[in-house]
Amino acid sequence: MANIVLTILHLISTTVGGLFRHDSTTGAASVEFWVAAATTLLLIKFAVDSIGPRFSSQKYINPAVQLLRILNHYAVSYTLGLMPPSSSHQGTVANAFFKVWAVLIVTMQDSIRIGRPYQPKEMTLVDMLTSLWSANQLRAKTAIHLRVPLWLMWSIHASRIVWYYITSSAAARARDDDMKLVSDYMAMPTQHTSNDANPATMAGYKYIVLGEEKLKQQIKVEPPSFTQTQLAQEEVITVEKVWSQGSSDALLGEAGDSSNRFKDVCLSFALYKLLRRRFFNFPIHEASHAGTRQLVVDAILDDKKGYERAFRVTEVELSFLQDFFYSKHADVFASGFPCVRLLLSLLMTAAASYLAYAVHDMPSVSTGLTAKGRLARISHGVFVTHCIIAILVIRELWEIIVHVFSQWTNVLIICSYIRLRGRQGCWIQGLRLWMMEKVARIMFWLIGRGRSRRDRNIRQCNLVMSARTGSIARVTRVIFR
Repeated sequence: MANIVLTILHLISTTVGGLFRHDSTTGAASVEFWVAAATTLLLIKFAVDSIGPRFSSQKYINPAVQLLRILNHYAVSYTLGLMPPSSSHQGTVANAFFKVWAVLIVTMQDSIRIGRPYQPKEMTLVDMLTSLWSANQLRAKTAIHLRVPLWLMWSIHASRIVWYYITSSAAARARDDDMKLVSDYMAMPTQHTSNDANPATMAGYKYIVLGEEKLKQQIKVEPPSFTQTQLAQEEVITVEKVWSQGSSDALLGEAGDSSNRFKDVCLSFALYKLLRRRFFNFPIHEASHAGTRQLVVDAILDDKKGYERAFRVTEVELSFLQDFFYSKHADVFASGFPCVRLLLSLLMTAAASYLAYAVHDMPSVSTGLTAKGRLARISHGVFVTHCIIAILVIRELWEIIVHVFSQWTNVLIICSYIRLRGRQGCWIQGLRLWMMEKVARIMFWLIGRGRSRRDRNIRQCNLVMSARTGSIARVTRVIFR
């Protein structure tokens, strides 16, 4: 055991020493060091972005985050700029590592930003030029076992930039339109809540869960009174429709969902869409309706297990709202399940894994003579490459896990189940219903297992009194401890 620890410490010390060795081609640290530094900065940026909502209100954190983004951009650009002068015209192993690192750090630069909130304007011309700059490195002569995975990774990377740019712009427009449609829909009291609504069975509660985009051609303003009228909707999933499934239904019936766990996720999603309007100054039309109070008092709060259902519905509702403001879930799921996005992540993971295999038998130590007669040296090429690939693969897998195992996926599964159940079909439809039921139960079990007990704690803090003390750190400790 002691020998293993000593071996690991020796490997770390020699790696760090090799990275900080002076390089005559750059006049300072080697290209290998700058690749490791750029990767570290990108990893720190991803970590800060992942917990960004907790720091967004702090006075001194936001400038630090902006500075970190600037450092990331210049670190990647500077590292790419060092590679051509440090390359050898003799086609050494160092040149091959430079090509691999150029593609990896550029891919990682955009990969860490894909899952976070960003506006289309952030996909600037400079970022596209950086991507083309890395492609220029691949134009030189490269071994076939490296050329295939590198060009494959760059192609996936370029396709993903274009795809995300288009879908993000379209999703942002659709998000605003859907919010306005929900507001217009709720402005018609006879549509969203019946006068004889029953909170026990949710009959009469037509709060939209999914499919408000179907109302775009159905809501009309007709003269002479110019009041809004709505045609019948079939593809729109409402709270009433979720609860109206037969009692014998395997997934949403009394036997299959006696505690309303599956149906309550749809209720939380509908309430999230109503709550979201407050942040955009849309009127809350249903606030004065008697059925709204009955829903809260006689359904959500009136539970045999006490507080459990009220807190469960509120917890999921606020999780949707948090995802809307501090993640890309609302944009990612705007057009349904993100199959293309996850497919690109899987392809990137496969290409990166193949690249890790392709470089494993390359010599880690390499030297090359540049055009100016200087000696370029690489001391731990394979180790550094494998570390970058591991970070990239973990990041891609994290992207898949975050989106697949989310409450947004649960809502889509249940709504798809309801739509499929309402159609007449052959035995294949029955098989699909059975499979969707099993998938829904597995997903709910996995998401429920992954939830922390800390999420069920509620704490209070007087922000006014805490701010008077001038201690921002104290407020943070109270809220997030």
